[in-house]
Amino acid sequence: MNMKTDLGIDNGKDGGIVLINEDGNVVESLVMPVIEGVKREFDPSTIYHVLKTMTEQFDSIRCVIEKVQAMPKQGSVSMMSIGYGHGLLIMALTALAIPFRLVGPKEWQREVFKHAGKGDTKQQSVKYARQTQPSVDWRRNERCKIDHDGKTDAYAMAQYAKQVFN
Repeated sequence: MNMKTDLGIDNGKDGGIVLINEDGNVVESLVMPVIEGVKREFDPSTIYHVLKTMTEQFDSIRCVIEKVQAMPKQGSVSMMSIGYGHGLLIMALTALAIPFRLVGPKEWQREVFKHAGKGDTKQQSVKYARQTQPSVDWRRNERCKIDHDGKTDAYAMAQYAKQVFN
C-alpha cells in the first residue's frame, strides 16, 4: 500500500508501538511485546515480526523512538534492561530499513503537549490520545480498566514523527 505512515515507539517493557497513517489515524496499536515469566523480558522475535509485518503492508514508514537515559536512583540491572531493549529496537529498525530519529522525552512532549500546560506527562498523553482518537481502545487488554500510557505515549511520538519528517 503506497501510503506514508509514522511509527512511535515507547521502548520500555511497559511501552508501546503505534503506527498512524498520513491522516494521523491509528493503524496499529500494541503494547511492547514481552515474554511473561518470573522476570519479564523483551520478546525480540515478536518485536521483529511486528515491525516486519508493518514494512510489508506499508511502503513508507518513518519512526520516532524515545532516547533512553540513566535516571537517578535507577539500579544497574534496570538500566541494563532499558539499554538492551533500546538496542534491540534500534537493530530491528535498522535491519528493516525503517528510518528513525532518537528523540528525548522533553522534545516530543514539548511539541505534542504544547497546549496542555504543565502536569503529569503520562496523564497528558492519555488525555491527548483519548481526545484525538476516541474510537481507539487504549487499554493494555480488554480486562484492564485504565488506559495504557505506553501505548498513548507511543501514539504521541507517532504524531511527533509525522511533524518532524514532514
